[in-house]
Amino acid sequence: TQAANLVAGGDLKHRLPVPTQDELGVLAQSFNAMTGRLQSAYQQLRSSEEHFRLLIENASDLISIVNPDGILAYVSPAVSHLLGFYPSELVGKDLSEIIHPDDRQRIQDLFSGVLLKQPGISMPIETRLLRQDGSFSDFEMVGNNRLADEAVQGIIFVVREISERKRAENQIRALNAELEERVSER
Repeated sequence: TQAANLVAGGDLKHRLPVPTQDELGVLAQSFNAMTGRLQSAYQQLRSSEEHFRLLIENASDLISIVNPDGILAYVSPAVSHLLGFYPSELVGKDLSEIIHPDDRQRIQDLFSGVLLKQPGISMPIETRLLRQDGSFSDFEMVGNNRLADEAVQGIIFVVREISERKRAENQIRALNAELEERVSER
């Protein structure tokens, strides 16, 4: 009983002595084997959790979890170099607070109309996000509804800055317009 209470309290290293080979000895051996397997399983779980935590914390893209009400439940450390905020400054805030005012309604419509209603679908969304200095930059957010997943219970967003891409696209459009104008003039 004392050993069972110790194991139930988290001491998975505790083992019973096996003084005999009768029923109590067999029970003690089984108890020791069970706690050994539990200890091994918990170690594997901790290693797996550490592995994935390190992947998320060292990703250059921002990863966030937003609950169905639009509140940021998790923000990865990449937010510091992408937006200049610490994760703790954004967790608990409404996602709309960092979306450009001109983009808010469109993003809200996509969030409530598509992302909340279609689990498992990945949807890329372009928007401008607020930086800590008050400026806005272009980002692509890929949202995925994982509300039914007990481990997540939210919408996962992977967010990548696309400001350079947008500048290049605008430059190409301007060059094409200039080229078309020159062709018309000739």
